[in-house]
Amino acid sequence: MLLVNSYFILVSLLVVAFYGITAVYFPQLYILCTYEDMYGEWGQAFFFLVTFIFSALNVVNRDTGRFRWFFGLLALAALYTFMEEISWGQRLIGFDTPEFFAEYNYQNEANLHNLLTGPVNSGTKTFLTYVVALGMLGYGVLFPFLLRRRWSLALWFDKWGCAAPPLGLMPAFLFAAIFEAEFFAFNEAEVAELLVAMAMAFTALLFFLNKYALDSLTRVFIFIFITFTVAISAFSTTRILLNNPAQESGIAHRLANGYKRFSDRYERYDHYSAVIEVLQLYDQ
Repeated sequence: MLLVNSYFILVSLLVVAFYGITAVYFPQLYILCTYEDMYGEWGQAFFFLVTFIFSALNVVNRDTGRFRWFFGLLALAALYTFMEEISWGQRLIGFDTPEFFAEYNYQNEANLHNLLTGPVNSGTKTFLTYVVALGMLGYGVLFPFLLRRRWSLALWFDKWGCAAPPLGLMPAFLFAAIFEAEFFAFNEAEVAELLVAMAMAFTALLFFLNKYALDSLTRVFIFIFITFTVAISAFSTTRILLNNPAQESGIAHRLANGYKRFSDRYERYDHYSAVIEVLQLYDQ
C-alpha cells in the first residue's frame, strides 16, 4: 500500500506543479488546460466517468459489503457530474441550447449546475464554493487522518459504510480545497475539479482492486494505465472538437474571452509579459 500511496502523492503534486508552472510561465497553456471544452475539463469528465464505472462495479460486487450504499450514491453522482460536464451531450453533438437554459443558464449551455454558478460573482456561488471546499477538507483530509488515528467519530462513519479515501490522496483533496476557494482568482477551481475527479476515481478503483490478490507494483501499473488513458482521451477529444467546424467558432469565442479576462488577472499580479502574451492571443 505504501507504493500505491506514493503514486497518489506523486501524481497529485505533479498536477499541482504543472498548473503552477504553466500559470506563471506558459499563460496560453494554462488557459487551454482550464477553460471550457479544453484539455483539463475533459480530464475531469473522463475521471468522473472512471469513478462511475468502478463505483458501479463495487455496488454489484457483494464483497463490497457495508460500503455498497456509498458507492451506489457515488456512482449516481459521478454519472450525473459527467453528463453535466459534457452538457448532456451538447459539447460532443453541438445541438442548440434549449430556450429555458439559454435564458437562465450563466453559460448558455444545457446543464443544471450553471443555473446557480458560472463566470460571475454571486452570493449563491460564494456560499456553494466554501461548502464544497469544506467538504473536500472534511472527507478527503480529516476523515482518513482521524480514521487512521482511530477517532470515534471517524470509526462511526466507517462502521456505517462511508468509504474513506486512501491517505495518499490527502494532498489532492487539500490542494483541491484551496483551489476551490479561489483565493488567487485565477480560474483555479477547474484545477480543484480535476484533482477531486481523479481522487474519487482512484478511491473507487482501489476498493475494486482490494478484492483481488494483487501485489503493490501491479496495482501501481493499473493506476498509471488509468491515468494515461484519461490523459490521452482528454487530449484526443479536445483535438477532435478543435477540428470540428461546428464547434470551432464557439470554442474560439470562449478562448478569446478567456484571454481577455486573463489579461486583467495577470495585470493584478504585475506579470506584464503574460499580459502582453494573452492580449496578442486575444487579438489573433
